[in-house]
Amino acid sequence: MKITTKTLLNGNKLAIIFLIFLAPNLAFGVESAEGVLSIIHNGLLS
Repeated sequence: MKITTKTLLNGNKLAIIFLIFLAPNLAFGVESAEGVLSIIHNGLLS
């Protein structure tokens, strides 16, 4: 399998976008164990 530089750049962009959207959810989710479990559950589904 050959991974091109373009593929790696696209992957990094997706990771950054994912972190930008996930960070606020983690900040609020840590307030309760249920929130953390919800985040983990959603992360496994996506």
